[in-house]
Amino acid sequence: MNWLKNPYPFIFEDSKSQIKMTILVVVFVTLFLYIFRPFNYDEILLINPLQASILYGFVAGIVSLFVTKMLIAFAPDFTSEKDWNIGKQLFFLNLILLAVTLANLIFSYGFQIHDLKGRSFLQCLLQDLTYTYAIGFFPVLIVTLVGFYVRLKRNLAAAEELNKKIEFADGNAESQNVRLVIPSNAKSDDLEINVQDLVFVMADGNYVEFHLKDENRTQRKIIRNTMSNVEEHLNDFDFLFRSHRAYIVNLNFIKESSGNAQGYQLKMKNTDTILPVSRTNLDRFKNVIESNRQNPALHFVPNS
Repeated sequence: MNWLKNPYPFIFEDSKSQIKMTILVVVFVTLFLYIFRPFNYDEILLINPLQASILYGFVAGIVSLFVTKMLIAFAPDFTSEKDWNIGKQLFFLNLILLAVTLANLIFSYGFQIHDLKGRSFLQCLLQDLTYTYAIGFFPVLIVTLVGFYVRLKRNLAAAEELNKKIEFADGNAESQNVRLVIPSNAKSDDLEINVQDLVFVMADGNYVEFHLKDENRTQRKIIRNTMSNVEEHLNDFDFLFRSHRAYIVNLNFIKESSGNAQGYQLKMKNTDTILPVSRTNLDRFKNVIESNRQNPALHFVPNS
């Protein structure tokens, strides 16, 4: 189904977000099991229901964190926010549900939390999967879809408002002719550019691509370097903005912005390439556009 391919933010890529998710899972599972005691699970407990709920909550939280870190470590391309979508989000959450179910069952067997006599491990696993999905699948689906439509509506409205400010700033553009040498890790490949012709910069592994205005299109220049090193040489120019860990954009070349559930997508002049503004940079991007609208001179003059 095509709707599964809609962009969705991957919000667990940094350690801080992962810890928040872990704490949320621990608290939610503990309280849910202790308060609602679904399927009368407490009737076969061999320990105090509060203790069991806390233990299951911690197992669920730790497993969620483990699955997240392993997926990021061993499938970095799969978990790239650029390509993350609703389908991947649902797959990811279902993978966590499966892992938590298996871990809790093994935990029950190993520490004799449940009375599992008379049933095989497979029978218990199938029953626990049925219970887990009866409890967890629909909340996961609903939260994912509601989150998608809320983010989409918010970002579409914000992008429309930003377009008005972008148009205003564009009308105040002035030309500055500043030449700059960007060093390459291969010394013979140092790159000299006119900064005002720089449309955007893109990281590609161990290389950095510079897309420069060339009449009504862009010309690509590639050097061996890191985006962080390149950014240090471009920091003096207020009209260059790090929109994403892999992109630096020239605000003067933004044609318009559009919104999706992940954030903003920037259409640039002289190229068909669509550039993302990452979720963590949304507020900074709005502030920069607003500042340049109020003081267009900042848009074109180096900081020196």
